[in-house]
Amino acid sequence: SINKVANGLTCPSCFVGNSARCLKKDSIQCGGDESHCIHYTKTTKQDYLSLTETLFGCATKNICEAGSYNVTPKGTYYKSVKMDIICSRATRIYTQAHNLWISSFVLYNLIKIFFKSM
Repeated sequence: SINKVANGLTCPSCFVGNSARCLKKDSIQCGGDESHCIHYTKTTKQDYLSLTETLFGCATKNICEAGSYNVTPKGTYYKSVKMDIICSRATRIYTQAHNLWISSFVLYNLIKIFFKSM
């Protein structure tokens, strides 16, 4: 079974079925072992036609290590499939409480430094 429990990481998210580019990316929470962000592009060419699909989202380290590759299906001479995979580390989600704690800590230290210098 796949573990989809949120793990505190986030990645850009987008799927386009007919383009190599996503014009608008949302954000998605990663789950389980997903620790990387993936940019996956699949281009299928047959004769004079070309179809490109693009996906952004979360991925496991194993998927990222699979890397890019080209495939020519058996028995087809004019068809090729190219899959490009680019990965980066996912971003940690910081909650508002965490941001408030950091802001309070910084403010406290600034006040401490200010009064120490007087």
